[in-house]
Amino acid sequence: MKTENRPAARGRRVTARAFSLCEVAIAVGIFVFALTALLGLLPSALTSARHSLDLSTATQLADGLAAEYERTEFSALPGKETWHYFDDLGNELPGADQAVYRAKVAVTPSDSANLKMVKITVFRGTEGGSSRSFCYSIFNHR
Repeated sequence: MKTENRPAARGRRVTARAFSLCEVAIAVGIFVFALTALLGLLPSALTSARHSLDLSTATQLADGLAAEYERTEFSALPGKETWHYFDDLGNELPGADQAVYRAKVAVTPSDSANLKMVKITVFRGTEGGSSRSFCYSIFNHR
């Protein structure tokens, strides 16, 4: 930084300060380098946020379905795979047309007559999309 003394009115001296062109160019170069590095991290951060949101939503949907199956009469639990369809907010839909999430629920009997295993697989998008599987045990407590 250079300083320059200039004569001022009434006998006072005013000191003017300024950055040189070289100093400004170096500062701008450092700023652009840092900004480029931050912008390079943006796609990775967005991917991580999307993955986290999908995992959280899949967990909430699976927990909700498991609670629904626990409230169902034990003898009325389906013995085959069933599908449930949800929008992006987790609201259940009647069909697969507008579905963002699809959940496949498989209920299988176990060795005990009072226990059934429920496997819930939540897909994002089509069935071949990313998926998360959750296993629950349902007891006949009635």
